[in-house]
Amino acid sequence: MADRIRVRCDAVKYRQGFVEVIGRIHPGLVNLETWQISAETDLSGLDIKSDRLTDADFVANTELELTPSQARSLAAALVAAAEAANAEPHAGSAGG
Repeated sequence: MADRIRVRCDAVKYRQGFVEVIGRIHPGLVNLETWQISAETDLSGLDIKSDRLTDADFVANTELELTPSQARSLAAALVAAAEAANAEPHAGSAGG
């Protein structure tokens, strides 16, 4: 079974959705998938497989395959951005 992580992203209502990272779908690559969810949908406590989400709630979907080098670069950029965001006033108050 492939390693998988799913994250609910709902800190900004009009940009809410889910991110999934999964390895070993295609040999030697890392799969990154995102789903944008309608701003009218309440994501509180939900995950991507929730029965409360309907097809109409899903606004967009993107799936990308990254090389290990690209995945490491993305991970490093995410960590750097998280550190910078954490240093800002009111860090984390939008959830996360």
